[in-house]
Amino acid sequence: MWDRIKEFFVGGEGPPIIIEPVKFEDGLLRFKCQEKLKLKATKLYAPSKIGHIEVQMEVLSYDKEAELYRGKMKDETFALDAMQMGKRKEFRLETNLPFLTEDVKDKRGVTEDISLSGARLRTSQALNPGSFIGIELKFNDPTIDDLCLRCEVVWCAPTRKGQFHSGVRFFTIEKAEKIVLKRFIQNKVALGM
Repeated sequence: MWDRIKEFFVGGEGPPIIIEPVKFEDGLLRFKCQEKLKLKATKLYAPSKIGHIEVQMEVLSYDKEAELYRGKMKDETFALDAMQMGKRKEFRLETNLPFLTEDVKDKRGVTEDISLSGARLRTSQALNPGSFIGIELKFNDPTIDDLCLRCEVVWCAPTRKGQFHSGVRFFTIEKAEKIVLKRFIQNKVALGM
């Protein structure tokens, strides 16, 4: 109710919410913010070489321990360039690819994105950064064999709906396994998925 009254007298826009970008990794911007943010799409402002720029952000998670948010930016290339932050050179495919693992209670999860060197995973339970987990990617494609990979968990943070997402790096991935991943990514891109 207070928000509606405030909007009536002050207007819908309050003072701009300014963030402090930390790093761009795993397709997400890690940033700090003095104000408490809700996990939703919102308009934020980030410092750039030309002053503060508006960034449309889908705030996905908050890591209380590190006091860091993670979010997906709209117009990512422009925003990263303006903030003078480098974007990874390796292509990342946004895809919901199911996987099996013995390292979480319900023994399954889904990727949020994947590259030749790692992935962003979504699970029902937190993964421990620094630990190693095994995953079996289920391609659901008769031309591509399922793939078992050993991963190092780099980070983990809670998301909406009581789930967690984590950045993992593939550990000791073989050349043949990279070929399978590359074929999957190329097929998805060629089909426009």
